[in-house]
Amino acid sequence: MGPYNATGTPASTSIDAVLLAEVLRLGTFNRDAIQQLLEDRDRALLLELQRLIPTLSVNDSTAATPSTSRQKSAPRNADGGPAPKLKPERVHPQVAEHPQHTAFKVTKGRIRTHFHHLMGVRTAQEIGPHLMTCRPLTEQEQEDYLKKRPTRFVITADNFRVDLVLPRTHSFNKDAINVFADSFLEALASGGYSNPAKLADIFWEKDNVETAFFNHLKNVKGNYYRRFVRIETEEARFDRLAAASRSSRKTR
Repeated sequence: MGPYNATGTPASTSIDAVLLAEVLRLGTFNRDAIQQLLEDRDRALLLELQRLIPTLSVNDSTAATPSTSRQKSAPRNADGGPAPKLKPERVHPQVAEHPQHTAFKVTKGRIRTHFHHLMGVRTAQEIGPHLMTCRPLTEQEQEDYLKKRPTRFVITADNFRVDLVLPRTHSFNKDAINVFADSFLEALASGGYSNPAKLADIFWEKDNVETAFFNHLKNVKGNYYRRFVRIETEEARFDRLAAASRSSRKTR
């Protein structure tokens, strides 16, 4: 039940009765007058509640329980360093809305070329499970990698490897994306992949390079799955290409 005033009458009822009596006394239903009375009623009710209900104080300095005070440790990569900050598939708005974005999409061939370089192939058709650079991790290799054992596979530009069966967001592939971005930017800084149409620096910030390569891996994984994991039938291939053709015509 609600708070009571000194006479034993519920506070809100007492105040409402006073409000009604005042309206009748005025003999008018002028909107402004009634609005003022309502505001006075609200203030009176608040004062009544403050008098009847003790104020509850909260001690902000109360120590947190172990479960709430424990801070989540930052994600780490296989070498013990900070895990790469991998952006989602969505391209950064500053990149997507940049006037040179169309030119950037054309020059993404640089990223594909560098990927082939690290993979040790000349074309995408050469990519397959027979290559050490994309051979799927065994269960033992996954365990060694996740537990950071000395025997784990360490990804470097000279010893590159990506797992096209595991998700792109798996920590092993995140490290591969991080290594790729560093290697690509190093090649770019040394004059590799030059292009007469110079792009703004924002396109070659590491986060944006990682996003571009992350999205490129989606196509690579799709081709890999259709060829080696869930082998695509000729009929399914025809349907897929037809759907892609229709989609392309719609966006022209």
